[in-house]
Amino acid sequence: MGSVVTYPCSCITGGIFTVKLEKNIMKFQITIDRDEDGVWIVECPAIPGCISQGNTRTEAIENITEAIALCLEVRAEQGTALTIETRQLEVAA
Repeated sequence: MGSVVTYPCSCITGGIFTVKLEKNIMKFQITIDRDEDGVWIVECPAIPGCISQGNTRTEAIENITEAIALCLEVRAEQGTALTIETRQLEVAA
């Protein structure tokens, strides 16, 4: 399956991520963080287990691009729901 991916992501804590697979376009929220060793960790909360990393922020985003496309492909082949529901909550801190 050929896929074209763009990912507008302007902040360190997360951003909107667009994945275009054939004719379907899906947008995903991603989280981006650095661990204690300086490795960038990227996760797509809407797809359970879809996590990647990279030595640079750009590399991590490129890796999650591939991970999202592959996770969607596998979930479709297995007949599993492509995503789970995620929500934003306001919490007084």
